[in-house]
Amino acid sequence: MVGEEDAQPGAEAPDDARVAADAAPDAAPPIDAGPADASLHPMAAAAFQPTPRKRKPPRSARPVPAGTVRLGLDVRRLKKAACPEGVPCPAVPTVEQANGSVRVDAFRLDRAEVSRKAYARCVDDGACPDLKLPAGGRHRPQTHTPRDAAAAYCAWRGGRLPTFAEWQRAARGDDTRLFPWGDDPPFVPPHRRRAHVVTSKDFPLTIGRYAEFAGPYGHINLVGNVREWTADGPATAAVTAGGSFRDAPADLRVTRRATTRADRRDDDLGFRCAY
Repeated sequence: MVGEEDAQPGAEAPDDARVAADAAPDAAPPIDAGPADASLHPMAAAAFQPTPRKRKPPRSARPVPAGTVRLGLDVRRLKKAACPEGVPCPAVPTVEQANGSVRVDAFRLDRAEVSRKAYARCVDDGACPDLKLPAGGRHRPQTHTPRDAAAAYCAWRGGRLPTFAEWQRAARGDDTRLFPWGDDPPFVPPHRRRAHVVTSKDFPLTIGRYAEFAGPYGHINLVGNVREWTADGPATAAVTAGGSFRDAPADLRVTRRATTRADRRDDDLGFRCAY
């Protein structure tokens, strides 16, 4: 059954998210990132990674088997699934529609986004910069975080930011699904949702909401709530994956890739780590 916006998830939330939501943090004003740079291939080579510490991946990191990411997007399928009457359907860059495949080695990926509580432990350990975020919302995603700070956290955990190909492998698996859970729409008017999108709540929700709509390997909140940093792209065109609560339902597709400055500190942009 499709979840309501405020429904508790049917699946177990990650360790940092087994509590009720705290008060909403004061969100920073959104910054217009501008259109995605379609001149860069979505599988562009990773350009930024600090050296990870030697430590075991956290138990909450889910394995993603080696396999082939099937590229391409059927725009007609997307419009049918995510753009019913009255729901906006944004244009899809032609680079997303190109068919092809990319081989990805086995890796592990955090089950959920990094929480503010988890990031604070890295700050306390002296390995991450203190970004001076407002108090509250400890179990919401860590947002307002530039890519270098996100990568520093992942290195502290013994990991790294995922490449876009790895992120898409975790979200799509072996098929050509539109969304991590399949082809069912993220939003069915007026109130049914499979992710935090088309909402009156102008901030990310507690990690673990809509967990029953996980990806093929058990990763939750891959789309909706916040976009996520990847390791791909230079500082002037850093690549993000997924869509956020600010986006149209069709922008939660697993092929969506946008570029922005690596120093951006947006309230709908978070991250998770690969190992």
